[in-house]
Amino acid sequence: MRTFTLAALIGTLVLSLPTTARASAADRDDNTPSEAEVEADAEARDESRDGDSDGASDDDRDSPVRRSAVPYEVQGRLYGMFQWQNIDKDAAEHGFTLERARLEFTFFPVRWIEGTIEAALDDIDETGAVDDLLRDAFVVMKTRKWLGFRVGQFKKPFSLMELKSKGKLPIVTRGLSNDFLVRELGYGGRDIGAQIEGRLLKSIKLEYSLGVFNGNGANNIEDDTSGAKDAAGRLEAEPVKFLKIGLNGSIKNFDLSVPANDGKPATAWMTGGDLQFKLRDFRLQFEGLYGMNHLSTGHPMAASTHALATWKFKLPRRGMSLQPVARFDMLWPVFSENKDRAWMATVGLNWQIAAHVRLMVDLEITRSDDTLSTLWIDGEQVFVQLALDL
Repeated sequence: MRTFTLAALIGTLVLSLPTTARASAADRDDNTPSEAEVEADAEARDESRDGDSDGASDDDRDSPVRRSAVPYEVQGRLYGMFQWQNIDKDAAEHGFTLERARLEFTFFPVRWIEGTIEAALDDIDETGAVDDLLRDAFVVMKTRKWLGFRVGQFKKPFSLMELKSKGKLPIVTRGLSNDFLVRELGYGGRDIGAQIEGRLLKSIKLEYSLGVFNGNGANNIEDDTSGAKDAAGRLEAEPVKFLKIGLNGSIKNFDLSVPANDGKPATAWMTGGDLQFKLRDFRLQFEGLYGMNHLSTGHPMAASTHALATWKFKLPRRGMSLQPVARFDMLWPVFSENKDRAWMATVGLNWQIAAHVRLMVDLEITRSDDTLSTLWIDGEQVFVQLALDL
């Protein structure tokens, strides 16, 4: 029922929009970028992209620049997957799943404002109802190249691996360190809040994002009676064409009068950095995270390292390519107390069939020390995923 309601709402919005949109002189003011500034900024953004065949950006946080003659865009993502696993004895050994079924609308009421709504039609609970239907819902206002505002529900500016969209990830899963440090501990992922963002220095493409959030995750209102808020920020630069550098941090503040926060610290933090190397069709990415594990007794420090390498080989047929993938992900959940660790190794091969269609085959191997074996179970998984991105 909720899916039908969303479809009806989207259809109404689309039909009510005009087919063209041009900003009139009356729409402009002294604080609005000129057309030349917008075009120049778009070119600068394009230079920082990977230049892959689908032309999509490496980062979900693109600047709000009009990309078409009509005042809206529609994007979709549909992933079907076959999975084999020997990790969870209570789950099926193998089977088919609908990994992604997403629909995204982006609206451009004027050239310096954009609004985005993304719905997840794949998140089905045990009753067959759609759960957490709303994923992204935000408005971006770009008043200057160096200052923009983002308000609504969106991803915190933390962790390169988390910020990359599924359509740009060369692997099926984000890894165990992302699952635990970024998502389970709540330092990254989607939340409701507001942030400022922009480009500070054109020569090295120095960009920043700094936001304040409720801290309860997506589709959850503030429940701290003290009004405690989380904060997250990220800096990214490209000093040379083959290298990108990123630094980010995230702070969580807990209202200790709320029973759910019993045993947690008043404040917890996580920081990290990443490097991206690019040499022709070879890509190498490193990310490290370090900060407080507020879920464990005594709140020890946790740490992780994550390395990902890909190499694209173009095939004779236009638009086709093969891309071998290798990933190693190491997690120390209580690094300051002991060096017990869990790790994941992934090897895979991606076949780019067409501009928007990929066949992905991944083998994941997970191992952990005995003290962590109940949290991260030793085993293997195989994923075969057909991904359609429009």
